[in-house]
Amino acid sequence: SHFFQKKSSEKKVVENKKPLKKKIRFEKKKSVVQKEKKKSLPLQSLDPWKEMLILLKRSKSCLNKKNYDGAEIFYAKAKPLFLRLNREQKQEVYPALSDIQNTLVMSQFQNVRKGLLPSKKKR
Repeated sequence: SHFFQKKSSEKKVVENKKPLKKKIRFEKKKSVVQKEKKKSLPLQSLDPWKEMLILLKRSKSCLNKKNYDGAEIFYAKAKPLFLRLNREQKQEVYPALSDIQNTLVMSQFQNVRKGLLPSKKKR
């Protein structure tokens, strides 16, 4: 029975130790909007043409990464700017805007189609 008894010095060591509680922090992944807010410049200070070019570039980079939510955010910001451009600028930007819009629409159709397809059964 002597083997299982703790000595008084061992008790002090054990009593002085704080219980080990690991705090696990679950950090939420930052959404696309939060990430892009950090990157974004104060766009209101820029003229519409420069602002449009920045938004188109960001939208295309999101599409290249298959980040359709981010691309849609930038596209939504670029659409009202289109009206503030002059005729030559509109003619230059229109193909890129329509391309982004078509890509976004097609991505939405693909998601719908995936939901409609029956899942394959394993035998």
